Amino acid sequence: MHTFSLKHLFVAVFFVLVTFMALPSLASAGSGNFSDCLAGCKPGVNACTDCCKESFESQCPTSCYFTYIDCTRMCDGQEGTAAVVCYKQCQANVSVCLESYAHIVQELSCSGWVAPEQCPDCQTWSPASQRCVSAPKEVCD
Repeated sequence: MHTFSLKHLFVAVFFVLVTFMALPSLASAGSGNFSDCLAGCKPGVNACTDCCKESFESQCPTSCYFTYIDCTRMCDGQEGTAAVVCYKQCQANVSVCLESYAHIVQELSCSGWVAPEQCPDCQTWSPASQRCVSAPKEVCD
């Protein structure tokens, strides 16, 4: 009959702790297309958007990336409803630009990236706050 020693118990507990500590970092990764990748980055966080560009540049046109970056720069400094409408327009523009590439999906693990949510009616995904926010009347109609 084999008995467990204190050493075996310590190793088992250590393994369980390490496994559970690693889970949150695995859960933060997700998958999506180029538009999803850009929408999940906070505007102005170049490391995240550059990671998206590098992840998709062999499969998608980088011109859409630069158009998105230019658009979000115009949103900088806007607040409230104006910012939500502006970022929503940038997301719509990049989605149209990348429409024929929407089927290209891959794992996304860019630093600072948060998977965009499907928001309920009259809410929209805000890349600035990385959450669903109440949408202004212009977006709801």
